[in-house]
Amino acid sequence: MSGHIIYLWDAFNHGQPSSFEQAVITFQTLDKLAERPSSAMLAFAQRMQNIARWDLATSSALKNNQEFNDCFFNCVENTFKHNKALMLFHIPESNNVEIMQLIVKTANSLQLVALDDYYGMVFLPSGKIFPTEKAKLWQENLVFLKVAKELPQDIDAFVKWINPYVDQILSKNGFNRSHEITVEEGLELEKRGKVYTRDISIGYQHIGFVYIKNIREENGAYEIHIFIDTEVPKINKIYGKFNFLNAFMDTFSISGVDLVNDGEFPAGHSKKYRNRIGFSAMYDKKAIFERLTFYEKLLFPFADTITDLQGLDDFVNGELNQNFREQRYLDGVRTPYSIILARLTNNPHFEALTTQLSNPKVLGANREVYSTEWPKLVKYLREDINPEACWQQFAQLEKEE
Repeated sequence: MSGHIIYLWDAFNHGQPSSFEQAVITFQTLDKLAERPSSAMLAFAQRMQNIARWDLATSSALKNNQEFNDCFFNCVENTFKHNKALMLFHIPESNNVEIMQLIVKTANSLQLVALDDYYGMVFLPSGKIFPTEKAKLWQENLVFLKVAKELPQDIDAFVKWINPYVDQILSKNGFNRSHEITVEEGLELEKRGKVYTRDISIGYQHIGFVYIKNIREENGAYEIHIFIDTEVPKINKIYGKFNFLNAFMDTFSISGVDLVNDGEFPAGHSKKYRNRIGFSAMYDKKAIFERLTFYEKLLFPFADTITDLQGLDDFVNGELNQNFREQRYLDGVRTPYSIILARLTNNPHFEALTTQLSNPKVLGANREVYSTEWPKLVKYLREDINPEACWQQFAQLEKEE
């Protein structure tokens, strides 16, 4: 299985599984089985082809949707050619939940089992969904899609509306814990926030979503700001030995703006914000869906590159994103974390960095202590941290604790 694919088989010929695990076993059994398409499969293909060719989709998101049309325009002919016990369909990235809903509803009505390996769910003609814990998320997404196109006018209603969809995106990528955060509001801005967390080999990774509504806007426009923060307890312990600001969250925080290269922007949005995607306003659900799809493609491939110290150092102290690096090196709260990271990874530019980061333009909360604590930190890293052996030292300290 690869990509976002839905697999179908005829429940009359091959049965209905009693669990997701059993569905996977059935899939593995049928994967190589040559079999003429059943009448139910041909009926499914015909219905989906008719919807694509004659623009019969009831969802406005699927009308004149080229990706959807390409997928199903020749569905009957492709089904005959496939000649396998399993039918499979690659789901387009845009509007994928609505396409899934249409496929599942049509398939189940014809006694076909639908296995979605991307979300890890199986849909039975009986109406059951396995695993049962994911059935609730699916139902919440369907409710999400039924709501009118217009965005809720109230910020709390907006958050209630969008949370199930964002929860599923984050859960699918391993961010299974979450909590709401308090966000400072401006005179004309209402804000709400939520942070999602997953465990990684070096600590924790957090992804935050901040939802913003300008109360002066009569048309209900919203903004979504995002950030990724990697929390490394071992670096925090070293930082905590010195009289710097205690800032164990937001230590390696990267905003969505920092991740966007010039020119990468969803079609139809203002070019004024071409390199500031996190700050552009959205006025309807279509724009929200496009933005979340964009964020999903942007966030998780990047997040997976900074789950170990070397990957984090390549980004923080390397040349992968010069704009981000230059901004980070201005900040006297974050530079200590950067130099600790460089030492732990045995960065060949460590000595040059000790000079380069010694005088950041903005000292922030560390302005009273930076001139005394920075030399102490550098001395400690040089004399007490041996990158070749420090991991054994850390392990011993953890045992002693």
